[in-house]
Amino acid sequence: RLDGKEDWPAAEAGDHPLTELVLADFLIVDVTKPYVEKGSFLEIELATRGARAHQTCGGRALNDDVMDTIFTLLINAGNGPKIRDGVDQATMPASRTFPYLAPPNPDPPEPPVQHEASGP
Repeated sequence: RLDGKEDWPAAEAGDHPLTELVLADFLIVDVTKPYVEKGSFLEIELATRGARAHQTCGGRALNDDVMDTIFTLLINAGNGPKIRDGVDQATMPASRTFPYLAPPNPDPPEPPVQHEASGP
């Protein structure tokens, strides 16, 4: 209800409709469907909830902005504006070839200063 609307009404038992999807913590992949660079994250799961056929292979690409997808899903059930976290891409995108790692950042940020905890 962050936007003042109830997009995910609780089930009769009081459970949130996404509880099982989130707690299961796995992605479904359909190798018979096409891969897409953006938009496949949770596409199969959401299509199933919406009683429609899925269009992609599911899963997620390493460069996919999954946090925006998760925030949008949780806040407005995907039925409103995209909810953004303000981080649209990694510093260096992942490679498209195995082992799919991004090269090291040649100019990493300074680590935060560590403060020692003071005693009582």
